[in-house]
Formats: sequence, C-alpha cells, structure tokens
Amino acid sequence: MNTSPSNAGKLLPHQGGKVTSDWRPKVTKKGLGTFMGVYVPCLLSIIGAVLFLRLGWAVGQAGVMGTLAMFTIGGTMAILTDLSLSAMATNGRVAGGGTYYLLSRSIGPELGGAIGMVFAAANVCGVAFYLAGFTDVLGKQIGYDEGEGKWPKLAIGAGMLVVQSALCIFSSSLYSKSAFGILCCQVAAQLYGNLGLLFHDEFTWEYTSDVNSSLTLQLNFTGPSWHTLSNNLWPDFDENGSFSKVFGIVFPAMTGIMAGTNMSGVLKRPELAIPRGELSAISSALFFYVVMIISLGASCDRDALKNDYLVLSKVTWWPTGVIIGVMISTGSSALASIQSAARLLQALAEDDLFPALKVFKKMWRGEPALAIVVSSFFALCLLSIGSLNVLAPILTMFMLITYGTTNFATFLYTIAGAPNFRPRFRLFSWFTALVGGILCLGLMIYIQWMATLIAFVILSILTWYVSTRVDKADKDWGDVTQALIFHQVRKYLLRLGYAEHVKFWRARFLMLSNSPQSKVNLFEFMNDMKKGGLLIVGDVVVNKNETYNRGELSQLQARRRDWQEFISEAKIKAFIEVTMARTFRDGCRSLMMLAGLGGMKPNTVVIGVPSNTRVTKYDAKQASLNSVLGTKNDKGSRRTITKATNWNSTVPLQGDDEPLSSEDFVSALMDATEMDMNLVVNIGFEDLDLANIVQKKSKARRTLVGLFGRKDDSEIAGPRGTDAPRTTHEKLRIDVWECPWGSKEDMALAMQLADMLWKQDYWSNHTYIRVCSFVEDDDETLAATKVRYADLHGRIIRKMRVPATIQVWQLGQVSPGSWSKSMAVQASDAAKHLGSWEAMVAAAVVVMGSAAVDQSTSALLSPTARKRGSSVWSGDTAAQMQTMKANNANGMDCLIGHLPRAVQFSVLHTLIRQQQGMTAVTILPLPALPVGRVSPTVAESFVQDIRDLTRKLGPVLLISAATGVMTYEL
Repeated sequence: MNTSPSNAGKLLPHQGGKVTSDWRPKVTKKGLGTFMGVYVPCLLSIIGAVLFLRLGWAVGQAGVMGTLAMFTIGGTMAILTDLSLSAMATNGRVAGGGTYYLLSRSIGPELGGAIGMVFAAANVCGVAFYLAGFTDVLGKQIGYDEGEGKWPKLAIGAGMLVVQSALCIFSSSLYSKSAFGILCCQVAAQLYGNLGLLFHDEFTWEYTSDVNSSLTLQLNFTGPSWHTLSNNLWPDFDENGSFSKVFGIVFPAMTGIMAGTNMSGVLKRPELAIPRGELSAISSALFFYVVMIISLGASCDRDALKNDYLVLSKVTWWPTGVIIGVMISTGSSALASIQSAARLLQALAEDDLFPALKVFKKMWRGEPALAIVVSSFFALCLLSIGSLNVLAPILTMFMLITYGTTNFATFLYTIAGAPNFRPRFRLFSWFTALVGGILCLGLMIYIQWMATLIAFVILSILTWYVSTRVDKADKDWGDVTQALIFHQVRKYLLRLGYAEHVKFWRARFLMLSNSPQSKVNLFEFMNDMKKGGLLIVGDVVVNKNETYNRGELSQLQARRRDWQEFISEAKIKAFIEVTMARTFRDGCRSLMMLAGLGGMKPNTVVIGVPSNTRVTKYDAKQASLNSVLGTKNDKGSRRTITKATNWNSTVPLQGDDEPLSSEDFVSALMDATEMDMNLVVNIGFEDLDLANIVQKKSKARRTLVGLFGRKDDSEIAGPRGTDAPRTTHEKLRIDVWECPWGSKEDMALAMQLADMLWKQDYWSNHTYIRVCSFVEDDDETLAATKVRYADLHGRIIRKMRVPATIQVWQLGQVSPGSWSKSMAVQASDAAKHLGSWEAMVAAAVVVMGSAAVDQSTSALLSPTARKRGSSVWSGDTAAQMQTMKANNANGMDCLIGHLPRAVQFSVLHTLIRQQQGMTAVTILPLPALPVGRVSPTVAESFVQDIRDLTRKLGPVLLISAATGVMTYEL
C-alpha cells in the first residue's frame, strides 16, 4: 500500500485507527463550491419566466389543485431524474461538458452524440423561450400588444441577442460573477409579489385581455379569501384548453435542474456538489412555486388569472419592481442558455461526431465565438415563429428526451451489474431510474404524441448517422449496452445449455485458418453461409519449443488483434480463437474442444485441402488483390481489404508460408469425426468471383426445360413452382451432387448448407439450387430416371422443403458407348472376387473401355496411381467391399459404388465437368476417411484422391455429416 510520509506509521480508519480530522486527503483544486457552482445556477434556471408570466394563467385554467398536480408530477420527475444524474456524476471524475459528457461517456458515442445534439437544440430553444418572455414584458411597457407588436418585439429580441452574444464572447465571466446578484433580484421580486398577494388592499382594474385583445375586462383582486380560493380550486379550461396543453407550457419551470451539471468543469468537487446543490435547488424551487400557486389562487379572481399574464405586478405597490425582476430573470436565463448551447456545440465538435460541426472547434479569446453566433441566429429564427406559449412545448419535448435518456441509462447501468458502477451517491435504485424514465416518456406522449413520434424519429436518424461514421475503437468511452448485452448473453447462454434439438439446428462453424491471404473469398463465402449461425476462426500457431516464453504468448494477443482488425475491415461476423501448440493436430484438438461457450460451441469444422504447391506471400497478396473483397453491391463489385493484403505475422509460424501437410489434414478430419462434428472441406475457392457470377448471369438466357429434358429423356427437371423464380437471364447454380459414397445424412447436411447460402440476398438474386443425380444405362433407362427423380423430389422438395431443381443424367453420357450395365456387372463381379489392385484396375478398364480412357482416367490408372492405391486397398478386399456395400445401402444403390474409388471418382468427375457450365459452387459428399492409424502415404493418397475428384471444378465443398441436421416432423 502506498502511503505518504505525513501518514507514515498512522493507521487509517478502515485499519482500526482512530478517526481524526487530518486523515482525509486535502482538496487543493481551486473551483466553485456547492452553493455558487450548483445551487445558484439551478435555482436561477428553475425560477424564471414561467413563475412570473404563466403561473397565474395556469392557476386560472387548471385551478389550484390542477396546477399543484402538475408541479407534483413535474417535481417527482425532476427529483427522480436528479437522483439518476447524481448517481452518474458520482461514479467517477467528471470533466467539462456537463450533461453531454456524462451521457456520451455512459451510453456510447452513437446515442450520446444524438442526445448531445438534442440537448444543444433544447438550449437554443431555451434562449428563444426566455427572450419571448423578455420581449413580452418590455413590449407591454412600451405599448405594443400581442397583434401589432410582433415585429417590434422581434426587433427587441434581435437587439438583445446581439448584446448577449457580445457579452458571451468578450465578457463570458460576467454572468458567473453576477449570478448571485441576479438570484437575489429574482427572489426579491418573487417575495415582493407574494407580499402584495397577501397584504395589498382589495381593488379592481380594467384590462385588455392578453388572450383576446378585443376583450376588455374588469378584473378583481380580493386579497386572501377562502371564497376566492374555493372558486379557483378546480379546473376551468377555456374552449381550446386542456390539462395537457397547460402542462406543456408550465413544464419548462422544471427544466433547469441540469444547469449545475453543466458547471461540472469549474466545480471543486463535482461528485459532491452536483447531488447536494441540485436536490437543494429543486426543493427550494418547489417550495416557492407551491406558495405562489396557493397565494394566487386565494387572492385573484379567475378572470384576472386567465387574462392578465402580469397579474403579479398588478397586486404590488410598485409594479415596476416586479417588471424589473422579470426582465433580469429572463434576460440572464437567455444569456446562460446561449453559453450552454455554444459550449455543447464546441464539445460535440471536439468529439468529432458530426463533420458539419468541425468549424465550432475554433476558439477566439478563449470562447467558441462561432458557436455563440450560430446559436443566437437559430434562437432568433425560433423567436420569429412563435410566442412563449408556442415555444414552451418544444422546449418541453427536448428536455424530456434528455431527462428520459438519463434515467434509462442509469437503469441499464444498475441492472447490468457492472462492477465498476459504484457511485458515491447511493439514494437511487433501478426502480427510481425506471420510474423516472417511464414518467418522462409518458409525459411526452401525453403532452403531444405526434411531436413525440417526430422527436424519436429525429433521434433515431442522428443515432444511425453517428453509428455509420464513428469507430468505437477511436472513441474509447465505454458503452452501457456492453454491460447489458454481457448480462443478457450470460443469462441466455446458461438457459441455452448444451443439448440442441435437431429442429432448431444451426450451423456453428469452426474455420481453421492461419492467414486471410488468398482466402478472403472463402471468408466471405462462409460469412454468407452461416445464415444466423456462428463462425469461429481458429488459428493454430505451431511452436515446437519445449516451453513457451512470455514474449511468444504476448505475440499471440497481437495476432488476435490482427485477426480482429481483418474481420472488422472485411465486415465478417466472426469470433477469433488463437492457440499455440507443438503440432497442428494438437492445436486443432484444443480448438475443437475449447472453442465457443456453452451451447455456442462449434458443431462443424471447416478446413481447406492442403495445396501441393508452396504459396508465397507475394502470390498470396496477388491472389487476395483479385479476390472478392469488401461490401458487395448488386453487381458484385468490391474494394480491397488492406489487412488481408498486408498481413504481417506477429509470430514466427511454420504454417504461414508452408502448405498444410496431408497427414495433419487427415488427422484433423478424423479427430473431428471422432468428436461427432460435421466436416466441410473446401477447395478451389480462390476461383470464386461473385462479380463474374453476375456477368455470366447477364450473358446466358434461360431455356425453358420440360418435364423430361430438352431434346432427349436423359435430363429430368423438376417443377418450378417451388424453385427459384424464372427470369429472362439464366441464374448460376449451387450444385448438390448425390454420390455413391455419400449417406442420406450427408445429403441432408448438403441441402441444409445450400439452402442457408441461397437464403442470403446476394445468392438468392443470382443463383438457384440444383440437385444432381444419375442412373446407370439399362433397357428401361427412362423408368429408372423417373424413379430416381421421384425419390429425390420426395426427399428434397416435400420432406426437406428446400426449393431446388432436380436433374438426373445417364452415366452413358460420360463417354457414349463405353458404359453399360452389363459392363458394370462384369466389373463389379471382378472387383468382388479379385483381391489385387491390378485386378481392380482391369475391372475398371472393362467398365471404361480402353479406347475411352481419357487423360484424367489415365492418371488414375497410371503406375503411380496403382502404387498409391495398393497401400489403400491392400489387405482384405472383401471386407473393403462389404464396407462399400454398407455405405451404398445408406445412400445410393448403384453398381458403380462397388468399384474402386479411383474409378468412381473418374466417372463422376467427368460427369460433373460436363454439366458444370453455369455452376458457381459444387457440393459433394466427402469420401470415407481412412481407417486406423494414418501413415503419410495413406494421407497423401486420400488428399490426392480429393484433388483428382475436384480438379478444375472451381469452388467445391466436400461435406460429411456426423449428426442429424434436419427433421421432417413438426
């Protein structure tokens, strides 16, 4: 514990020491105290134009009881808001900026900036409101009524604004120095009016109504009288009057409670001065208002209260004394509002939330001169469009938005349980904050629901605008929504649990990658495919050292930040997990077991097929430059992402420049399968170009396909009623192929992923799903084709409910005349009984025909392939065939499935290539993984088989389902 020399050897109170007066830290900061810094400014703002100019009129309209009810509601709202404001102000150091500083640093730059603009507008409106009161009083004294005096009063207001703007620029300290004197004048004028109400003799005067200038009335002052009080006790609204309208006009009497908070930058101890001063000011003001309401109701008849706005000056022995007090009060309040509005604009400009406000950063003589001039100009505009009765509801709306936001922000802080929310002011709770916020919102709707709706639309637009241009990383202010979201996410994660019903299955991808270079296409593709699911990017850093030093672990955090920067710039919604392990397989195991949280753990592993060529950083950079990057539009255009093209590894990696080994790849697949995770193997996505998809679509016209194909019966096209809609231009396809080695679960996963991808707007606009299958040649090929189509239609369209086109081909189309059922039977029989690889190759030649073997097949049947295949197929060939039969029983029932894998891949690869002219992405089932311990030779053979199967097919996904992902029941 750090102790100063003066306190050395002394025990502090919490350590059991004696409480003395010298243990507390001495406050050496110079500044204003509670009385001059908070109490006086608040009371000056609360007691003003409403008390002198509209309080009597309110009593005449709403009665004593109605007016007291209004101030009870307004006072309750003010006290609750001040409790919330005090809690926020005592939760840390309060810098200059007042209410705007508190709100923006609590609720974030988006809503905080919007509220700052609203609060600045409220202060500008306050300037016009107070000047309207000033010009009303001065206009009457020089003989201008409500009708004829509009332009002379506007000239008076303009002159006052010029004088006040000059005072703000050249002598801004004048107001603060004279604040106490101004308050004394206000209180003296009020007390003088109260004395007149209580002790002046009864009299009658003739007066031209302020409400109707054509009406001259005889008004009576009775002095304190029970009879007068009983007559004025209950409401008596005019024809167009109502409680809500009167309340909207008198509510600005409760809008000065934040004046003390705006002085936070010059307070000695703002965390103590703000709650003490503001609560004291509110209590004092409510006392003054209640006494004045009862005095007016007991001393003046209703006609006098309704028609003479300056009734308070009439009941005194020297009316000019009250007039002077009113003018000083309104003029000083307008001056304070100009300063507050200008300071708010300057603070908003310094925070750089609105580009248009940058000009207000400039100071002249230490004052925001331009902001003062602009605030005065807009105040003059408001003054020209309405009187005090028109401006009061506008000011009310602006202030209620600010008060409501303050209450709701405090409510969110409290219920979120943020550990650092420990305000020194404790006289509040989530309940008081919530009631205060609801009361503000309810008052807004009650006073004028249409204005409330417009205000929230404006606030929403401002919030959206700030959110689109502000980088939260640059505005490290904190955001109460972070605490709230954490609280809610934790609660719902616990409720979500680990068990997931297949009906609500969602894809939760763990995408293994050590760099975004040359893979941005794939990242964007997976971001589209997840469709409301989860995408976790897993990065395995290989470090073969026996121990990890601190520098390496800290570099991992830097690498995580690199990834965060990339996904933020690429606008990819993903989480980042970085781990360090001695081998890639160990790192993958760690990620599979530990990535995610609760019910949000990954259920599908995404991994790329190892490349057989070394990818240099230069090549990766060039590939990423040609990738599909940035925010896409309807034409697929992109911008280059800097972080992807300038990826600098912060950790020396084995895998940054080197391709993934086949053994590590196959081992990772086997581990994922053992952990019941689905597999998505990707290859060829460096060729994915969405802009090219759009170009292809615009060039190719669709040919309407009949039920049994175009010119022959070899192609079956399903009904389009449930498919993607017909258009004039051919859309590209998402092809899902049914293959002999795939299971029904694999097909369900493939259709689920294809449908998730297609539901993304871009893919649904430019592609459609096509399910592809085949039949073997027979004398009744058409019948077999119909059966296969009916089976797929029943599973895909009816049960899975996926909108897709179904097409079925003959295997004879692969190489006409070289494939027949009789040849397939011969090959199958040969494969069953001959246990050597050479015999199986001979069977394949029987199937394909030696004259029909093309270059791809030659590669599969070459001596290298035989050598590679012998290690795969050696051993108990009968057992291998039984396994293949079992797989076929779960998937397709076809003879080709009994042939060696190399032969199957050759035939299917040729068929897929022939039908792939307008295909964007191809989805195939992943071939069965090797069994038992995987040697480098076996792993390389498996990877080469995948390369042969997918060669020149463009972007391909090979999937394997470990669990059910689709249900056919309700």
